[in-house]
Amino acid sequence: DELNVMADEATVWLHGFVDAHPASFANIPALRLLEPFDNFEWWEKTVNALEKDHKTAPNVVLLRDLVERKRPMCKGQMAPEISLNDVNGKPVKLSQTRGNFVLIDFWASWCAPCRAELPNVVSNYKKYNKKGFEIFSVSLDDKKADWEAAIKSDGLIWPWHVSDLMRGQSPVVAQYEVESIPQTFLLDREGRIIDKGLSGDELGKKLEEVFLNDTAKTK
Repeated sequence: DELNVMADEATVWLHGFVDAHPASFANIPALRLLEPFDNFEWWEKTVNALEKDHKTAPNVVLLRDLVERKRPMCKGQMAPEISLNDVNGKPVKLSQTRGNFVLIDFWASWCAPCRAELPNVVSNYKKYNKKGFEIFSVSLDDKKADWEAAIKSDGLIWPWHVSDLMRGQSPVVAQYEVESIPQTFLLDREGRIIDKGLSGDELGKKLEEVFLNDTAKTK
């Protein structure tokens, strides 16, 4: 709609301004309009340019701190390792899925929107698993029986199910900046973050895109 078009135009203009004037102090407030996940290179370009002549300026120091805090969860970065127990109490690591496109799915048995989305997740898993797609489900449950029952009843047939049964107090929740569930992160075969917050039709469209590109690269 018209608001989205205006927002896109504003983003393009801000990208152009930062590219042309990376050392401008005007970029510091302007960057607040650019969500770091999709625009990290402009954040980093600004702080790098400003530090050449103003490294000790308080607002530049604060910007560097913000850039370093946001870096791990931005597009193109390696997804932080997750190491939690599976339903049998066996430690499982996210890095064990390397070599596949991976959807990290934060969910819980008590989360109605999560349960409503799971049939779509299952459908995409069945469609792309043989092409190299895995799902790494991180449950925010606190009752093991409920967690296991939901896995079975919703037909979550992939092998990667982990939880520390700490709900929102899990350190992984803070590490991945999960504010609500369901929340997803899509990783490439090397473990880098491609996208986040995918659900519904958007998930299917993104998977179709990445596998088309993946096929083209291997030809």
